[in-house]
Amino acid sequence: MKMYSIILLIFLSFNVRSEEAPIKKSDNKWALRGGLTLAYATLNAEAATADHIPSYGINTQFSYLFKKVEINLNAYILLGHASGLQYHIDNINLFAEGDFRSFFFTPMIKYITDLELKKNWRLYLTLGAGWGIRSMKVLNFIDQGKEKNNHRINVSSRGLIGGLGFQEISPIHSMGPLFVEILGAYFEAYQLTLVENLNFNQVSKRAREDKHFHAFDGLLMINFGLTFL
Repeated sequence: MKMYSIILLIFLSFNVRSEEAPIKKSDNKWALRGGLTLAYATLNAEAATADHIPSYGINTQFSYLFKKVEINLNAYILLGHASGLQYHIDNINLFAEGDFRSFFFTPMIKYITDLELKKNWRLYLTLGAGWGIRSMKVLNFIDQGKEKNNHRINVSSRGLIGGLGFQEISPIHSMGPLFVEILGAYFEAYQLTLVENLNFNQVSKRAREDKHFHAFDGLLMINFGLTFL
């Protein structure tokens, strides 16, 4: 967490590069932002197994501004390493361990307030719902008396995401206005899919209808970056 705090302080201490000019109504309606993501994830699987790990990745945000309300289509890619996660599909016990990749797509609504942390840095609140998928290698397992290897488990999930941040207000996007935000997310799994690692053929699938199916992810993310367009 100390590393996260240092990065946050660095971005908030940047000199504001934009002029103290109001944004014209015809300017800056569309925006494309992107940057880096630092996250702390709690991955909860079945049989009371879980792992708590740091992860990192990238974020992109495509938005349209209506005065103080902004509609966002956000995407996040996270990478990390986890172990000790157990899942169960079609009477097969699976143990997931190793590097994982997560992708989240989240439409969000952002409300930009008049509160300024410093000159031209506006506080905003954001909230949305989204869909995610996490892919992770599973250890060798026994299926119908035969040992199987080179498989992955894909965990599909849905959930909520929200938080707050600060963004630099600039009259033009070519000045590359910055942003930094802190988000919390909760995604609950609704489907498990076992696939072959080499050709991605689906082997087996388990849906949320199973009442014993309980797996979810909790995320704390710090995103920072700039406006490209």
